[in-house]
Amino acid sequence: MAEIERVAGWPGIVAIFMPLHHILMGEAHYYPIYEAAQRHSLPIVTHPSSTENVFANAPRMAGTPTYYIEWHTALSQIHQSNVLSMLCHGVFERFPELKIIIAEGGFAWAAETMWKLDRDWQGLRGEVPWVKRPPSDYLRSNVRFTTQPMVEPHRKEHLLSLMEMVYAEETLIFSSDYPHWDYDNPQRALGGLPKDLLQKICVDNPRKLYGDRL
Repeated sequence: MAEIERVAGWPGIVAIFMPLHHILMGEAHYYPIYEAAQRHSLPIVTHPSSTENVFANAPRMAGTPTYYIEWHTALSQIHQSNVLSMLCHGVFERFPELKIIIAEGGFAWAAETMWKLDRDWQGLRGEVPWVKRPPSDYLRSNVRFTTQPMVEPHRKEHLLSLMEMVYAEETLIFSSDYPHWDYDNPQRALGGLPKDLLQKICVDNPRKLYGDRL
């Protein structure tokens, strides 16, 4: 937290990068960081750290992958668990202006997460009385996802359906991951999206998220 206070006002500082650990992000352990982030209007960015299931204190996957391809494909597990943790612990009820950016953690899983959590909240809200609204409301207002790695369904028409399911006009911000081997060429990855949605993903949403700091 002291480092946030030290550099929050520096030119070029637009977000806080928070490494993922074995303590899920909904826990009170992180609340001082969230308080400082909200106070300085700085979103928090999380990103795979290349240590998952390698170091003892790294976030855990459901099993230990044998191959890199397994690890690379399964990275969204970590982000799904952390988003669920924040939603169920009422992080965004406590810090309503806090924004979390899931960088390179996928976003297709957000649709199922919202549906299932909203359904379970209907019957189990007594367990989490601090969650005042349907969990999907908090996800839409407080969580943002980068487009990379972009989903590539076999049938192009399915892409627009998925964009609608995850409220892409509100929740997605563009990223390419260049120059990594698996980066997304925007002309190819985003080529099938309508121009008005592209405007929101590539321009409007980032501007709204980062404000005058850009």
